[in-house]
Amino acid sequence: MDISISELDKSQSKNFNRFSDFRNSLYKTEKSFVKEGLSEFNLLLNQSSDFNKDYEWTAYLYSNYGKVVARALLCRRKGSVDHLNLGYFEVIEDKDVFNIVYDHLESMAKSMGVKTIKWPVNANFFHSYRIKKDDDTPDLEPCYLLKSYYKKFFESKNYSVLRTWNNYVVPYEGYRSNCLEGIEFLRSKYDYFDDIKMRHLDKSNFKEDMRLFYSQLSKSFEDKGEYEPVSFEDFYSFYSGLKSIIRSELINFSSYKEKDLGFMISYVDTIQAQRLKDKLEVLLPLPSFLASPIAKIAALIKLQEKPEKVYLSFVGKDDSKFDEEVKGVILKHHLANIEYLDSISFTGDIYFTLLEVGSNSDLQSSKLAKVFNQYVLYSKDMD
Repeated sequence: MDISISELDKSQSKNFNRFSDFRNSLYKTEKSFVKEGLSEFNLLLNQSSDFNKDYEWTAYLYSNYGKVVARALLCRRKGSVDHLNLGYFEVIEDKDVFNIVYDHLESMAKSMGVKTIKWPVNANFFHSYRIKKDDDTPDLEPCYLLKSYYKKFFESKNYSVLRTWNNYVVPYEGYRSNCLEGIEFLRSKYDYFDDIKMRHLDKSNFKEDMRLFYSQLSKSFEDKGEYEPVSFEDFYSFYSGLKSIIRSELINFSSYKEKDLGFMISYVDTIQAQRLKDKLEVLLPLPSFLASPIAKIAALIKLQEKPEKVYLSFVGKDDSKFDEEVKGVILKHHLANIEYLDSISFTGDIYFTLLEVGSNSDLQSSKLAKVFNQYVLYSKDMD
């Protein structure tokens, strides 16, 4: 089979049109798909970004007689031999093509002397870095939409699951009553509970709130295998476009005695949002990994369509790891969320997203919660 390999010229952003066009052609019939464009690669293509000072990467297109059949991007921290991230990977459903493409990528990894390859990691932790485990479960996030046959292809190359995350679904009424009961118990036991302060994201101080967001996210994930640091300026470049459209009521920060504890993000059903994509033109300049999950919150509400589902994602230390004086902070976040959902007469389901399997979470033993689906991260040791 005649497969030609092209290394994309980073100085010519137009080269990435074909890179994106290939993914778009593969997924165009998927109802949860968000079209990928050049904005997906803004940070990578900005040669003066802190990201490009800290990371080195190479993107490839693979063609058969002029027709693109695969793409991939390899990325690592400059000089690191610890691991290499393989991401933005797409290939047609042809095992022979996959073998040729993958063998080339692994040969490049070996030439760098890296110990481990992680897949699928799109550049680094702050993009997307997982794939749905079971093919017959619904997608939560279009940005994690990948072809189901990829798992078998990579497993045939001795890749194994490195980490697993569960998504849980809970009926809102059950979630609401369970949280309120827990809050009443904590109030009766701990005098300090009402002194845990909650506030919404402050748009007038947006950059500083994003700095707090960045700090708490980094501290919560720094001991996780998938985490890789980026500078605040690069992080902010991801999120600065959200300022004009984000719904402040859905971003809650907590503190106690001037100690920042964590934040909770609530966002609406992305597939429901996708049905309204033609009305969401303001979101089109955003990378799909932002436009698909979080950024569509405000647009849905501005369009006055009540969400059918709400997803919750909490960032902060696990409740069991908080000092005794701040136990219950997660419930306090839920209370703030309930107040908002009650105000819009929400009656749907609550989805708790991407809780690491094995973490100390009440949801994993709750009779109310059911596992909705799982996501996994794969890796392969090179020795």
